[in-house]
Amino acid sequence: MGGHGRIEPCGVWGSTIPADTQFLEEQISTSEGNSNYQAGYVSLRKQTSYGLAFQVNYTLSRSNDNLGVNQENVFISPTDGFNKNRDYGASAFDRRHVLNAFFIYDMPFGRGHRLSGPSLLNRVIGGWTVTGQFTAASGLPQNVYDFASCEEMGNGYATFCGAMKPLGSGHLKASSHYNSDGTVTAFNLAPTAAAAQFRQLLFSDKRTGVGAIRGFNRWNMDAALTKTIDITERVKMRFDAQAVNVFNHMQFEDPASTTTGMDLSTPDSFGVVSREYGLPRFLNLGLRIVF
Repeated sequence: MGGHGRIEPCGVWGSTIPADTQFLEEQISTSEGNSNYQAGYVSLRKQTSYGLAFQVNYTLSRSNDNLGVNQENVFISPTDGFNKNRDYGASAFDRRHVLNAFFIYDMPFGRGHRLSGPSLLNRVIGGWTVTGQFTAASGLPQNVYDFASCEEMGNGYATFCGAMKPLGSGHLKASSHYNSDGTVTAFNLAPTAAAAQFRQLLFSDKRTGVGAIRGFNRWNMDAALTKTIDITERVKMRFDAQAVNVFNHMQFEDPASTTTGMDLSTPDSFGVVSREYGLPRFLNLGLRIVF
C-alpha cells in the first residue's frame, strides 16, 4: 500500500486514561537493565578414606545492577527514568562471601573397623555415623529510605522509593548490640545517631545510596547421628538423630525486613531489630526397621 499518514491514539491528545475503560492503569516494561556478575570459586574435597569424607566450597562474588531487585519485579521502576544508572549498585542478592562444607564420618568401631571386639560389644559400639553441614555468608545489601517523602525524582511506581545517601564514603555494617533498655540495634550507634548518617537525595547525585548498609553475617550448623544395628543378616534396625541449628545459634533478621528499621522518617526505631532469623534448634528422632 502506498501513501503517507499518521497514526493517532484514540481519545484526546495528552490524556493518560486508557482507551479501553475496562483498564484502570497502564504498565509498560522494557529490557534496558544493566547487570554485572563476577565470581571466583574454590573447592577442597577428600574422598572417603579411614571412614571420613568431606568437601569445602568457597565463593567470592560481586553482583551489581541498576535496579537492585530480581527481574520478575516488573512493578518497580527506577528512581530516575531518564538516568537509570542512578540506581546502579549492589544487587539485592549480592553476598560477597559464601562458605559451605559437609562431612561424613563412619566411626572406627565395631566389626570390620580398626577397633572391634566380641560380637555383642560390636553391636553396641559399631554402626555409628556422624554427618554435618556448615554454611556461612556475608551480609546482604540494605537500603535506607524515607517513606514520608519517598524520594523518587518524579518517577516512582508503587512507592518504590529511592535509596538515601550515606554521609561520607563509609558504610554501616550490621552487628548485634544489646542495649541497657533491653532493645537490640544493628549498629553501634543510637537509632537517631545512626539515622543521622544519611541524607536526602539531590538531583546532582550521580548515584543513589543503593547498598549503603550490609546486613548481618550468617552461619549455621546442622548435624546428624546414625546408629545401625544388625539384628540378622537380612534385618537391620536404624536409629537417626538429626539436629537443625545444632548450636542453637541466635541470629536477628536484617533491619530492612521490618517496616521501620531502615526508615529515616522514624529515627527512634532506625536499626532496631527484634525478630529471629531462621529457626531455633530442633531435633528429629527416627527409628526404622530395614529388611
